[in-house]
Amino acid sequence: MISHPIPTMSAHLVWQSPLGAGLSRQRLPIALMRANTADDGVSFQYLKGTPDFERAVEEGFNGYTGIPLDREDTSDAINTLGRRLLNPERPDYEDYLARFGLKVDSQLPTLSLLAYTGAKLTSDSFSVADTFEGFDRPFQYIFDAAGRRHSEGLTPNPKVGDAVIFQAEPTNPHDSHAIEILDANGRRYGRVNRCQAEAVGRWLSHGTVSGRVFRVNGRVGYPRLFVLAEIVPSLKLQIA
Repeated sequence: MISHPIPTMSAHLVWQSPLGAGLSRQRLPIALMRANTADDGVSFQYLKGTPDFERAVEEGFNGYTGIPLDREDTSDAINTLGRRLLNPERPDYEDYLARFGLKVDSQLPTLSLLAYTGAKLTSDSFSVADTFEGFDRPFQYIFDAAGRRHSEGLTPNPKVGDAVIFQAEPTNPHDSHAIEILDANGRRYGRVNRCQAEAVGRWLSHGTVSGRVFRVNGRVGYPRLFVLAEIVPSLKLQIA
């Protein structure tokens, strides 16, 4: 389980083209949410003009339901996105949080819950990814390994508790910031979400990143693997 989670300061709303559409399925950040410590609010801004946003539009993205692309006041967008989370009144809420390494008494705000759980639904192609702004002390985080559905040469039967290795993949032809998640024998479990790979790469260069398999599940044709990472952002800062 995650002890002492760090509250999320900013996170991306991420979009993928739908399964079966024959498109890239690349995870594309299309909006930025940022916590406002002055009034406890959360701002929301579409990342119009960025390459990833424009690519998403080309592949069919036309806005998040309830948050139109031409809307200027998006201060209540967090309430709309909060509906992606399980209702705390449900009897299985504690089990729901435990699937993402969280405890009921963590008392995390909505933005943090969206980021720590990923906020994926089977009914659409959206998710939420923490930018790790302000994550400058040792912490734990659960990554949903990307690429398990279509990649070849993956470790076939990962088991909960198995050690994992995070390794930079600078020669990746699609993303020089790519980070592989490997088993102890160097076989691939998957990759870190491309929206978070650059941050993990910095920690690999200036700190330590280790981990283990936390959960294995999914459905036929769409296997999922969750990895609990132990991250120390900068060894120099810890020594000082």
